[in-house]
Amino acid sequence: MASVSYFNSITDDNGYIHSIDNVVATYSGYFKIDKVLDQLHDIVDKYHPVKFYELLNRSACVRYDFFLHHLHLDCIYIKLGKYKARMIEQSKAGAKREYDIFSVLRIEFNPNKHWNNPLVRAVLEIIKGFEFHYSSQIDKIDYAVDIPAGMSDFVFLNKSGKQYNFVNGTYYFGKRSQNGSVKVYDKKSESGLDYELTRVETTLRLSEKFSGLDFAVRTGYAAVPDDTSKTVQLYVDMLKDIDSLGGDINVHLANMPYRTRLQVEQYVHGDLVMMNYDSAIRNALIRKIERFLMVEGIQDIDDAFALLDDPSDSSGDGFDWMDSVDVPEWLD
Repeated sequence: MASVSYFNSITDDNGYIHSIDNVVATYSGYFKIDKVLDQLHDIVDKYHPVKFYELLNRSACVRYDFFLHHLHLDCIYIKLGKYKARMIEQSKAGAKREYDIFSVLRIEFNPNKHWNNPLVRAVLEIIKGFEFHYSSQIDKIDYAVDIPAGMSDFVFLNKSGKQYNFVNGTYYFGKRSQNGSVKVYDKKSESGLDYELTRVETTLRLSEKFSGLDFAVRTGYAAVPDDTSKTVQLYVDMLKDIDSLGGDINVHLANMPYRTRLQVEQYVHGDLVMMNYDSAIRNALIRKIERFLMVEGIQDIDDAFALLDDPSDSSGDGFDWMDSVDVPEWLD
């Protein structure tokens, strides 16, 4: 039977499963880019045949931050380049500008699918060998929440007025890949599951604010009182039929006169549970992925991977660390 795999998930009180479905991390410091490229090519040779392509010596795209080398190593997208950092030194005569150039490596992969892939370990081994980290950080994540309900149970309020589209069975809110953009899709169909599951996936840039979600999950229909007008009852029955056939009732509600819509929507939306991200859960997930990717300064690769088999909650975030994950043989 098909199932959904997770790197590190937390289940909330509603039974919703929270996880990080994609991560972008950047490391900068004093390391030789040519040496890293050679090490990556050695990985390709070691695990041959493996899906691999590269675009080297590309033109710089930004004045101070540019990636000249792009490599796709099966499940990991890697970029390498230089960063020209501006340092300001105070003096009696005023501020004096100085510059230093750092090498930069950026990785992107899906931890839910590939956290136990040996290629991930091999790339982290390279990062471990960097002589000095000027900085390391998580730049962006795709924060996934899996909800045991069908797409028809979602109500898109869109009070914020975000642009949204419905393409090939997926709702897109906001501009794709930008901070706060959301996509909602049928995880049951995508993964071949035998139970209802809808994924809400939000792109978050950790350096920017996120305004929050703008929709709810319907848990049941509200009863229509007997003294309700026949017109309202007719609209409610029609919209329920449309909803049961997989149609989008919000499109029809939006075309109704305002007063009529107010009377009708309370009966077709039913009892709603507002979707909100728990910042404690989100921060706990981020701390775990930071530790796994050595962002917090863990320089021993074995210590980083030992976290996978550590049942104690040493981070103090109140959530157990991967209670049900089987560690593969290559981690032993």
